[in-house]
Amino acid sequence: MKLEIGATLNRTHTITEEDLRRFYQTIQQPAEILQDAKDGTPDEAQLTAQSIFATSLVTSLLEMIPGKDKVYHSQSLKFRRSIKLGDQITTTLMVKYYRDGEMQVEARCINQDGIVILDSDTLLTLSVEDASATNVP
Repeated sequence: MKLEIGATLNRTHTITEEDLRRFYQTIQQPAEILQDAKDGTPDEAQLTAQSIFATSLVTSLLEMIPGKDKVYHSQSLKFRRSIKLGDQITTTLMVKYYRDGEMQVEARCINQDGIVILDSDTLLTLSVEDASATNVP
């Protein structure tokens, strides 16, 4: 990925039981929610929590942008659908604006059926040194 307008980066991840178990522990939700996910009978709160998990998929790609000194200024999130155990989520980032270390990055998460799960828009700044980097490792 070159740091230029239109550059993209993507990754696909299958939602596992371990992903959700760790996520629910982090947000201090009861273990019964995970059992509901396994049974295929999620409630609205569980589906919302799992959709929020998709933001971590976006963040993991944002962290692949070169540089150690990123400053995140804002991020907007539009949750479109819920994710479920076993979903294969493809997250794609696209650089919409880049100049002098300032970036606007759009992200989209879609499931294996092509259904949009999440749209995101992030504004961030790279340090002067980091802005001179051109490729993602």
